Amino acid sequence: MIAKVHFDYIFAGKGASASLVLIELERRNLLHSKRIVIVDPNHESISAKNFCFWTDENGEIKRNLAPLIQHSWCKIHLNNGNQEQLSPTSYNHIPNSIIIEKANEIIQKHNIQTVRAEVSQTGTDDQGNFALIEGDKEYGKYIFDSRTPVLKKTEWNQTSLLQSFVGWVVELPNDKLDVDSFRMMDFNIEQNQFTQFVYVLPFSDTTALIEVTRFGKEVIANTEAEAIIEDYLKHQFGTYKKIAVEQGCIPMSNASMDSHGSEKIINLGARNYCLKPSTGYAFKNMYGQAVEIAERIHLGHLKLSTNRNHEKASKGRFAFYDSLLLIILHLWPSYGKVIFSQLFAKVETKLILKFLDEKTTIPEDIKIFSRLPIGIFLRALSLYFIKSKAFRPFLILCFVCILFLLSNFPEIRNSVGYTTLIIGMICVGLPHGAVDHLIESKSWDYRKAPRFILKYLALMASVGIFWLITPTLALIVFLAYSAWHFGQADVRHWSLSKNLTIPWGAFLLLYILGTHQAETTGILRYIAGIDFPISISPLAIVPWILFALWKRNMPLILTVSWLVLSCQLPLLIAFGTYFIGQHSITSWGHLKQHLQLENKKIWIHSLPFHLGAWIILILFFILWPSIQNQINAAYNAWGIFFIFISCVSFPHVIIMNKLYKKRN
Repeated sequence: MIAKVHFDYIFAGKGASASLVLIELERRNLLHSKRIVIVDPNHESISAKNFCFWTDENGEIKRNLAPLIQHSWCKIHLNNGNQEQLSPTSYNHIPNSIIIEKANEIIQKHNIQTVRAEVSQTGTDDQGNFALIEGDKEYGKYIFDSRTPVLKKTEWNQTSLLQSFVGWVVELPNDKLDVDSFRMMDFNIEQNQFTQFVYVLPFSDTTALIEVTRFGKEVIANTEAEAIIEDYLKHQFGTYKKIAVEQGCIPMSNASMDSHGSEKIINLGARNYCLKPSTGYAFKNMYGQAVEIAERIHLGHLKLSTNRNHEKASKGRFAFYDSLLLIILHLWPSYGKVIFSQLFAKVETKLILKFLDEKTTIPEDIKIFSRLPIGIFLRALSLYFIKSKAFRPFLILCFVCILFLLSNFPEIRNSVGYTTLIIGMICVGLPHGAVDHLIESKSWDYRKAPRFILKYLALMASVGIFWLITPTLALIVFLAYSAWHFGQADVRHWSLSKNLTIPWGAFLLLYILGTHQAETTGILRYIAGIDFPISISPLAIVPWILFALWKRNMPLILTVSWLVLSCQLPLLIAFGTYFIGQHSITSWGHLKQHLQLENKKIWIHSLPFHLGAWIILILFFILWPSIQNQINAAYNAWGIFFIFISCVSFPHVIIMNKLYKKRN
């Protein structure tokens, strides 16, 4: 059992990333008189993994970790048989066992408590930061969380692969190895529809680690890996003696994870997006985070957070490069050998290593990519754009441009515009709000169905009665919850601050309505007997354009662009384009993430409520004028349609708000 004390540091996990933090804290004499506990279900085990990193000879990481480094190489053996000098850069090797042994020395020196258990949750309550350990909450000033994260592929443009490897430490009968030269990515092996290569790390002139690595959707089987290693050894070195074995698997992904940190709950390692998506490499990032944490403690900072979220990890040109390479390795794995072979053959290795460290300049990036097969990268680029959040706003912009160019032919423009919107309403406009019954249970519960339907109809009816009693107030309420709902979906989709939910949603509605004041007034006179009081200039969107450019948020840039053009289109086309093209499809995507169902299944599940909505709409058109005693008044079909939308959307807004809160 853990002693009931308030710890200074709680370590959830005792892997390499946590050990590096301990080592760096010890190096700066920051562990004295600290109450520390390390919780790990396998804290006594030491894996046979090996870590390597490259750095200049006078680099900080090499100076500080020098006692742990077992081997260094200053030359690289290329696929063509040539050698290249890396000096003053060196490639360095630290076995995981050495890192763990050093951590164990620190643990014994400072009487750090270790517990063989699992941390199931971390969080903060009114008593402080806690780690939930076998049902008990243990509190600590800081919690370092290095548990294995779970990947959550939530976007179409996120790709996940596996880097699996099997390595043998072998002894050769004769002096056949150059102890100063290593082989980094030797592609002279069968690819077997994957991207596969061999590392050769000489530990002496007779011993080396021979490791086969696969980038792919499947983990390399032991039997397959062993056959490749045996064949490689036979052709490269002859006879050998196997001394030790290592194997493992690392995720290569640009997907988000289930890791949640705070200012005093610090994610480490893979949980902190330290793994480079295109290579699975993490050691230098883990070490850099350990240094930053120790530096903040040394300076007395109360907030240690070095946490990276998915939004930060997926920004920048290097994340973009990683995404392109992941797409290629996922869809066209045979190109992996071509790309990497050309890279090492045509680009100096030191520049490649600088690129992998994400420290190259744009001209250097251009130099590197100019040496690679450009066609496959263009294919990946097109697919990346199609799968990106910017693609749909781009299509909407194209659609609006076409309608804008048809302004001199209003009949054709209206025919194209309204036909597209009707199809959109059938496909996604109404269906996206017709699966609310699945949101909580994710399946249809026949026992709860009557109660759910009655509750839903009651909410709709209450809105309809509200319109009859006080249409002006009903209109204000409708615009308010619509603005909230639209802003909530867009802000979440574009990864913007939740504080922008109301400002964006309110501006959006007022902008569309206010730039079509006359048409809006025509509808409002019918449904509420009032004129729309605001006329908005298209230039009112300029602050949002500047904000989008400042944030470099391409989906928002494209959206405000087509909104400017939509001012020149009829109101219903402008609003319908947003409602269907932006809002409905965005909400559909959020529902798909939550339900984990394919589009076809979601649409089928929506069908009963979808058909019911159309029946209610027909009844609205038949009954609403007589209910209002306005059969002889100016009949406005769009006015009735908006009243119908307000009725059916109200319960949907409530349910979606619960979903967004739950997912947050």
